[in-house]
Amino acid sequence: MRTILKDRLGRAARSGSVVVAFVTAACPATTPTGPGTSPTAGPVTFNPVSQLQGTVGQAFTYSFCKPDLSSTASLCGTQLGGTTNPTGGQPTYHFQLGSGVGFPPPGVTLNLNGVLSGTPTTSGTSTFSVCAVDLAGKSACGTVTMTIVGTVAVGQLAWTCTISASPLPGWRNCTATVGLTISKTIQSGYVSVFFNFPDGGAFFHGELAVAAGSGTKTVTVNLVNEYVSHCVTSYATKVDVYDGRQNAGQAPLLVSVPITLTSSCP
Repeated sequence: MRTILKDRLGRAARSGSVVVAFVTAACPATTPTGPGTSPTAGPVTFNPVSQLQGTVGQAFTYSFCKPDLSSTASLCGTQLGGTTNPTGGQPTYHFQLGSGVGFPPPGVTLNLNGVLSGTPTTSGTSTFSVCAVDLAGKSACGTVTMTIVGTVAVGQLAWTCTISASPLPGWRNCTATVGLTISKTIQSGYVSVFFNFPDGGAFFHGELAVAAGSGTKTVTVNLVNEYVSHCVTSYATKVDVYDGRQNAGQAPLLVSVPITLTSSCP
């Protein structure tokens, strides 16, 4: 081409005409940029927390996207400055459960934006896998173990006393009725209730058969025939609830709960 161009220029010079030559060169290929289009994006890195804990009947919320999202409607990867977990790949990210590993506890669900939320309904331990997935479909997963602990709520239903004629004339024969809402796993099939009564030091107790296993149980325990020498209209004490029969020394303690007994005096 150089020879042809030189020959034409020479002839143009001899004839007095003008020749305009255009020379083109190949341009480098351009690459689209923007979310989800980077060809150099590396793998997704995701390191979820390995242990979580919740309580039966109490609302639970945890965000696997870090920093935490500003609202439950936000997408992971849209935070100002990006994310610290997960990272890499092509943001934004969505989250899903890994296959074949397990599920969150009953009452708790994983949202697409990585927020684990709900109100646990049963005590126990669950193991499941959480995966962060980018716009290109690349993913990274981690295993999470979540423990749900149970509760025992103690509520006084009644405390009544009557003047006794026997075996201790003039003393008061008192009966308490205590309601329990148990959300712990019961192993023995019995619960026992103990607390100090106003006469000083004596344990006042009762027991009730309950269904063994997990699940919430509502039971009422009658604590009967406690003789006290004087009337106390309000008494602060502590209720101990055991998983087992009245021999509490051999039964595991479920919970200790402060309680105030109130009654009118006969």
